[in-house]
Amino acid sequence: MNNELNSFVKDISQQYIFMLKDWIPADSSIAIAVEHSYVYFHSGHQSIHLEIGQQVLPGSIADQVLQTQKKNRCYFR
Repeated sequence: MNNELNSFVKDISQQYIFMLKDWIPADSSIAIAVEHSYVYFHSGHQSIHLEIGQQVLPGSIADQVLQTQKKNRCYFR
């Protein structure tokens, strides 16, 4: 991604994050990916390790969401 697009994506993801903070429980995790690359990640669980810029892995929960275009509720204990 070029720098201008990357900046635009970050601005939009920050807007989503601001809106979602009121609705998502504090112990939940959220990841935002653009073009199969993570642009934002917050984990409510220590067992989930993602990094900004990391590619979405085939078969992962994020990949399932991208393929089906539907939300996915996955619970970790």
